[in-house]
Amino acid sequence: MPSLQAADIPDLVTSTQRELGRMKWTSLANRIQKYPGFKNLIHKNRVEFKPGYEVQWNVITDHSNSARHVGLYSTDTVNVPDVGIQARMPYRHTTNSYAFEEHEVTFNTGAAKIYDLVKTKRYACMQSMAEVIETAIWSLTASTDTTTPYGLPYFIVYNASTGHNGGAPTGYTLVANVNPTIHTRWKSWSAQYTNVSKTDLLSLIRQAARETHFMPPVDYPGYGSGSGYGYYLNGDTLQSVESVLEAQNDNLGDSIDPKDGKAILRRVKLEWVPKLDSGTPATADPFYGINWGEMGFCIPPGWFMKEDGPSKAPTKHNVQVVFVDLSWALICYDRRSQFLIAKSDPSA
Repeated sequence: MPSLQAADIPDLVTSTQRELGRMKWTSLANRIQKYPGFKNLIHKNRVEFKPGYEVQWNVITDHSNSARHVGLYSTDTVNVPDVGIQARMPYRHTTNSYAFEEHEVTFNTGAAKIYDLVKTKRYACMQSMAEVIETAIWSLTASTDTTTPYGLPYFIVYNASTGHNGGAPTGYTLVANVNPTIHTRWKSWSAQYTNVSKTDLLSLIRQAARETHFMPPVDYPGYGSGSGYGYYLNGDTLQSVESVLEAQNDNLGDSIDPKDGKAILRRVKLEWVPKLDSGTPATADPFYGINWGEMGFCIPPGWFMKEDGPSKAPTKHNVQVVFVDLSWALICYDRRSQFLIAKSDPSA
């Protein structure tokens, strides 16, 4: 005879309430494990409120090329080149909404309330916003797309030749209104690798870190905060890197450290980006070196997760609707400080 459990006793089930776990819930709404792009940009040091319909910033493309060594009583030579241009990026707009019927609020009160129904609707809305923004951040917007915001692959561009060769992405001639073919210093650093090994990928990462770290000898009023690097890659590549580090850590020194399950290179933690695990990035196995100090998340004043409502739905008098809007532009003030190393173009 099978043993009897509490749920098998009808009177007990009828007369007794389950433990309801009030005012809390387990969320299965996040479809990916991490949101590194969203988390790094929605940061107090990177959110910038800028008016206007576009964001514009000034770029000095070269020095004067006029310094020279001279003798006494030498004739002066004055060179006055044009060195200033403007980069610009348009704002794009992300929206979402949620709704509730007024009877739902009435029913969801007092002793009958297990959790706040409206709060769960708002949570689901904000979670959806975070996911669509994260997707945009790691994707290349097509040149014909006038709706989707521009993400990191627009500024950090792949090229198989090692060095500052990341010009305009596929489908574009200009990057933030600047032509990198004419202004050759307006390029990101790029390289191609074949294997995750000490002599291939890890060596290129060290080279990229050196060659993207610019230290101007003369102070100037820059937009960015200098340096604040993060290293980002997909799951397969991260696992391969960790295996190399575990096998060779004794020979690699203190600059690479897999302790506590965290691979560290040049004192920067390697971070997994789930959005790079599918599509073309999954086969290109990209390694992004992002200097967040030269990135900005620009927002027109008043449009940072602006919530409008609740207001009555036009044809449903008992339904209240709340709209959430974010207008934003991802800005890269200095492309030279960013790098991408991949087996092939992750945006192709």
